[in-house]
Amino acid sequence: NGIPLNFGNKANGILKTYAGGLNFNNQLNNKSEINGSYFYNFLDHDKLQATYRENFLQQESFTYNENAEQHNTNENHRMNMAMDHKIDSANILRFSTNFSRNETSTNNLTTSQNLSMDGIVLNENESHTVSDGSLTSINSNLLYKHKFPKKGRTLSANLQFGLSQMERDGLLNAIYRYNENSAEQTVLQRNEQLSENLSYGATATYTEPLGNRKYLEAFYSFRENRNDVFRPVFDLSNDEETLNDSLSSQYNSGYTYHRAGLNFKLNRREYNLTIGTSIQGTQLNGYLQNYDTEIKKSFSNVLPVVRFNYNFSNTKHLNFDYETSVQEPTLQQLQPVVDNNDPLNPYKGNPNLRPAYQQSWRINFNTFDPGSMLGFFAFVDVDYTTDAITNAVTTENFVRTISPVNVSDNISVRPDATFTFPITQLKSRFNISGNFREQRGPNILDDVQYDIVQRNLGGRLRYDYRYKEIFDFSLSAQLSHQRTMYEFNQPDQYYFNKTFTAETNLSLGKRYQLSANFDYLIYDSKSTNFHQTIPLLSLGFSRFILKNNSGEIKLAVTNLLDRSLGVNQTSDLNYIERTTTNSIGRYFMITFTY
Repeated sequence: NGIPLNFGNKANGILKTYAGGLNFNNQLNNKSEINGSYFYNFLDHDKLQATYRENFLQQESFTYNENAEQHNTNENHRMNMAMDHKIDSANILRFSTNFSRNETSTNNLTTSQNLSMDGIVLNENESHTVSDGSLTSINSNLLYKHKFPKKGRTLSANLQFGLSQMERDGLLNAIYRYNENSAEQTVLQRNEQLSENLSYGATATYTEPLGNRKYLEAFYSFRENRNDVFRPVFDLSNDEETLNDSLSSQYNSGYTYHRAGLNFKLNRREYNLTIGTSIQGTQLNGYLQNYDTEIKKSFSNVLPVVRFNYNFSNTKHLNFDYETSVQEPTLQQLQPVVDNNDPLNPYKGNPNLRPAYQQSWRINFNTFDPGSMLGFFAFVDVDYTTDAITNAVTTENFVRTISPVNVSDNISVRPDATFTFPITQLKSRFNISGNFREQRGPNILDDVQYDIVQRNLGGRLRYDYRYKEIFDFSLSAQLSHQRTMYEFNQPDQYYFNKTFTAETNLSLGKRYQLSANFDYLIYDSKSTNFHQTIPLLSLGFSRFILKNNSGEIKLAVTNLLDRSLGVNQTSDLNYIERTTTNSIGRYFMITFTY
């Protein structure tokens, strides 16, 4: 997966990373080969973040302000191994496995307030949370393929196994006041969490040729996921610990899947077509030990699929895909416990969640003429989900409790198009692209269902000029406008983000080069009268050495204007939110590249 290093990208916070690894490959004999890799990386992340959120209730609004100081570390080991063995001309065996070990620590200090629209403090919180944890996982796969004497007739079998274990210890020290007149309440708690996940499964696929490049494919798969969670929470007082039953949880669950299907495949010179369907049966068994509650659910779904590819020519292609899938709730979403690390915004899982059923349509067209250098690329994505999982928000005493629930359906539509063309006389090229996304569906606010519609309209324009190998220059503009519309009594929310970029490179003879990059970021929110601009300027000077200029020594300054700020704006069911985060300021770097 590459080396996880950040090479000066616009990351929030201050990052310190170390990474390295090696790959090993060996041809054991003319029938077998083995390859493996090991990677290590360490991440140290310091972040200062301010959050402003305007919350909308049915008849009123209130604001939430938060200042957070976070220090997180992550140490990761990854090992992968794969072995391929050709038993004979008709049989192939492949075994692969990967192992990873993650160790993390977090230390977060947060102060937050909820305020009325008149600026009166409704409640406030100061919390200090620390935690240390580890995640160990191993996943293995064994694949067997057999080719029958009849051309096109094949059989494959796949066995999968996965095991992971997560351990975490945490401490919460918080002081908060529920309203202006109440006394301060201190919370001092210790929590542990031990989670184990075991998964295993098998898949068998048989392909039968029908003649004239037509095939019938039958498959069957089985999979089981088992989870065990133990999360005790202890109240601390006078060096004594008392188990907090309302926040503690001991929970186990099992998902069992059976899926059988049949596909018809047709291959032609100009096009390929696949039509098929499968039936998936899902069984959920869960037991909440501290609530002495048992959960048993069964689901059945029909999952059709259609894939069509048409090649008008070597440079013009059309693809269409229709797929269906089932999205099961995550372990965190199912845990029926309260996560009160943020007492003003607690999160509570829901063990009654059902899997979501998603239908997806994808249409993709692309063409590029090497002679005229004209290109056009376009796609449309449509996702329709029933039993969609969304977050319900309940507000009491201006404390927002968030819990996942199933809603009837939601839909997302996303078209995108890009047109590129040259102006040969001007040694230039233009790229013009536009995109749109609309997402709509019901959401739950204070036990009442409302519809919410989000619309994003964006585009990008880029101009490139190049004069031989001496000089190149480019200008670009990227725009993103979002509008969120609510069914209940709140005005529509708007924000508009813009990024303007200029880049240039100038060669000074054969051995020297100057480079410059300037980004001008603009963040606007009509709803909150927020306006922020961030100019980012970087300069570089290179000296090329060695034969064929294969070595480069470069002196560069990044973020010359020393703007150490990152901004992000979002809107959701009943709030709009803006975060501002520190980022690395001006820095100089000397690099050698061969």
